[in-house]
Amino acid sequence: MKLLLQTLFCFILLAQFCFGQWVQTEDIIYDPVQTLVVKDSNLFAGTRGGGVLRSSNNGLDWVLVNDGLTDYWITAFAVLGDFLFTGTYGGFLGDEGGVFYTTNNGTNWTEINNGLPEYRRVTSLLAFDQKVFVGLESEGVFLSTDNGINWSDISNGITGLGEVIALTANGENVFVGAGLQGVFSTTNNGINWMSLNNGLPLYTPISALTVLGNNLFAGTCGNIVTPGRGVFLSTDNGANWSEYNYGLPTLNCSVLSFTISNTNIFVGTYWDDTTAIVPGGVFLSTEGNSSWTDVSEGLNVNYIPSLAASDFYIFAGTQSWVGTGTGVWRRPLSEVTTVEENLIEVPSSYILSQNYPNPFNPSTKIKYSIPQTSQVQIKVFDVLGNEIETLVNEEKQMGTYELTWNAANLPSGVYFYQLKASSFVETKKMILIK
Repeated sequence: MKLLLQTLFCFILLAQFCFGQWVQTEDIIYDPVQTLVVKDSNLFAGTRGGGVLRSSNNGLDWVLVNDGLTDYWITAFAVLGDFLFTGTYGGFLGDEGGVFYTTNNGTNWTEINNGLPEYRRVTSLLAFDQKVFVGLESEGVFLSTDNGINWSDISNGITGLGEVIALTANGENVFVGAGLQGVFSTTNNGINWMSLNNGLPLYTPISALTVLGNNLFAGTCGNIVTPGRGVFLSTDNGANWSEYNYGLPTLNCSVLSFTISNTNIFVGTYWDDTTAIVPGGVFLSTEGNSSWTDVSEGLNVNYIPSLAASDFYIFAGTQSWVGTGTGVWRRPLSEVTTVEENLIEVPSSYILSQNYPNPFNPSTKIKYSIPQTSQVQIKVFDVLGNEIETLVNEEKQMGTYELTWNAANLPSGVYFYQLKASSFVETKKMILIK
């Protein structure tokens, strides 16, 4: 019997190693995990009712870090230098909610609500360029330029305020998801706002916003009037929007969260339990592509209110409808992202090395050298010469680089990868065996 159990345990470990999937971290009993953030080497999880938990080992262990918090319904995080800000929703023990900060990774929190209204249920936070923005339920958007010591209302010009669930920025542009009223933007810290709804569906709440490169993404969420409509994309800072849903569930897809890792964007979705038709999960798209790939293997929870990415892992904060699977799940980025790239050394000539390993399944490394600043393009082709994917297409400084390509979504076969840089062109063969 003991030998049988040992064999079974080894088989489970081997299966996880070979096939890769999401793994639940040390159990967090508070449901749901509404917000996640990575700061330095720590992962923070904000829960509904349990406050803030911190892990310094990628979720293997968690500790509560609530000293100084007066409300444990955590809705948002933002990082600005040494400061970690969190927002709370209130609703427990008569608390009104508000904003807190810590400079010692949660050992102590300080309340910073001067200038915020008495009814201050925080729904979103954004911090960048020495500024902190907070979105409040029914009360609008507030700005602090002194790390939250003082706040000023900058909502004038945002019509029909409901829950300001989403905040993001791209350069000088700050974007707000204002409930059923869609997206607004400002380029002068809220002195003026512009409505940006051309192409967005009517009466569908904007539930998440993020920026990847020059692309602005908006996630929508279902309500009693209309179902969720998935993801919308703008390439002109919100002036025009188009659906970006190929590969997502086609019926009532509500988006709860985004996170960015290099050139990859992840989206957390959920399914409408009144229809019990459409599954949720985590989906991935890479800059330059136009579709989503389901990367939910092993994740048996369909409600994903929060996502975060470290250098090595993608994390998902979840809520379970049936009481199991609650907490934080993780998966190595190397299993799901297409390309990871690192600068290694300074070369003296153009070189395209043979990929390693070769044959491979499903990931392989490609190393190349650029002796001078060059426009670099690396593409993958099948045996018929059809272009499969562009791995690199940008100007690179002098150096030797190594990237990891994941071909999990491709069939077994012979493929070719080609480097073009300046006048240098070289092609090599690689073999995918599954």
